[in-house]
Amino acid sequence: MSRQRERRVAVELDARGVHSLPLTEIAAIMRGAEDLIAQGGRSLLCKILKGSRDKSVLQRALENNPSYGFYRELGNEEIMARIDWAILHGYLRLEYFGRLPLLCYTPAGLALEIETITDELREKTRGMAGRPIDLPFLLSLKDAPRETLWRLLEKIEATGDPTFIPVLRAWGQVAYKKIRARINRLITGLERSR
Repeated sequence: MSRQRERRVAVELDARGVHSLPLTEIAAIMRGAEDLIAQGGRSLLCKILKGSRDKSVLQRALENNPSYGFYRELGNEEIMARIDWAILHGYLRLEYFGRLPLLCYTPAGLALEIETITDELREKTRGMAGRPIDLPFLLSLKDAPRETLWRLLEKIEATGDPTFIPVLRAWGQVAYKKIRARINRLITGLERSR
């Protein structure tokens, strides 16, 4: 008995006259897509960006996505045009897993997402200066890709701000060996700049 091939869901991308998007909007689309990479498609991303209370959003706790409701004021077609623009301009791509086309980052989209995430992490880290250290947050950084952590440390170093030192010391105590070594070098550099 032969297996019948599953029919792939066809996709027609249409930016509907959207000729360009500001970087803030592209970053919001990338941030919204983060929870969907290889797990969800354009329609679900549209619901996140719209701020939908749809069952498919709530069951996956996607209302906690940083871009949830970013395009609250726009209609679904306008949001979908912006998502399609991001795909057509090489920030996202569609890849078939079985019969469904799921969102994936392109190298350009991933680079932008890393920049956005590391900006958020740097500000969260800065917010701990002079306050109790959020140890569960620092422990959660072990799950972040090493490339993201290197970029975060570069951004902290670029500030030259010694108020990061107590947070860096706490992070160094729970970080993996290579990250800990980089943190220690950064602390030394920030101490010299005092």
